[in-house]
Amino acid sequence: MKLNINTGNKLKFEIGLTVLAKYGIEAIQIETDIPEIQSSSSKEICEYSALQAFREVREPLVVTDAEYSINALKGFPGPYAKYINQWLSADDILKMMDNKEDRSVKITEHLCYIQ
Repeated sequence: MKLNINTGNKLKFEIGLTVLAKYGIEAIQIETDIPEIQSSSSKEICEYSALQAFREVREPLVVTDAEYSINALKGFPGPYAKYINQWLSADDILKMMDNKEDRSVKITEHLCYIQ
């Protein structure tokens, strides 16, 4: 079986390649030029991206989207992590949590398969 993985992220593709190989699934990296919608839901972003990529490629594919929510920062940055990481360093984010007790982070990853 062949599975298209729509990502420009080489590390993300290599992880998928390793996992899928265990099940005898060949992974192929594809990249589509789809604008990422802004939404407070990474699930919604993933679903939209999968649908748009499928319309372009017309083959079964997988798209993923992740978010991380820092409890001390009331869920910031959520699904906006990709953009926040362009502006703030890990040290900047850690400074925002000075004097906060709960510094835990929730990471949510969505995977959408469409055929």
